Amino acid sequence: MLQKQKVLKYAICAVLLIGLIVSVVMLLHQRGVLRGRAVGMDLAQKLEIAEERRIASAYVQLNYAFLIALDPCRWGEEAAYDHASRYIDLHEQRPKNETFGVNVTIYVLLLMYYHRTGITLEYEAVFDYFSHEFEPDGSLRLYDNGNHPEIEAFVRWMWDGRRRQELNEYWDNLNAIFMQYVIRHRDDGFVSPDGFFLALSPQMLRALARTEADPDYVLDLTSLQQQGH
Repeated sequence: MLQKQKVLKYAICAVLLIGLIVSVVMLLHQRGVLRGRAVGMDLAQKLEIAEERRIASAYVQLNYAFLIALDPCRWGEEAAYDHASRYIDLHEQRPKNETFGVNVTIYVLLLMYYHRTGITLEYEAVFDYFSHEFEPDGSLRLYDNGNHPEIEAFVRWMWDGRRRQELNEYWDNLNAIFMQYVIRHRDDGFVSPDGFFLALSPQMLRALARTEADPDYVLDLTSLQQQGH
């Protein structure tokens, strides 16, 4: 009788121990799953934040390159992000030359790009790029999405070199060449347009840019003006 009670007691203890072990294992497993889900949520949030940051950075670089955003060298990266970390239509940024219908600032920028690199980025291609915030498939139109290599090459050239100051100097060079021409040819029939440099035609701007790049080039704005340019 005592032997049977002892066996029964051991059996009950064994059952209770097994139950305890199973309960602990299940609890640990449950906590592990929950912990995994929590880690997964944290990772998803981090990835989402990283993607938002990547998109913002792409917009800042694009808008810097095309003179929409603040200069991060002058204002700092955070100010640049606050100012232009989103899509901004270039058409709305700067007034066109009313006579010739071109944005002189962008036109001169592309002339500098050509004469410094030998690469042509068409004026019309730039404004066509900015005409749409989204690609045909509905994704954001980001300059580095692989669909716009000519825009990407230009943005990287401007951004990596932080070329705003170089552009200011280039602008001053062209303006100085123009003013010198006005002084030398004021008695030769050349009429300085209202607005001076900003009112020049694309043909005149190209001629000035060629003069800046090649000192041996003979500048003749008078003939261009007489031809209606």
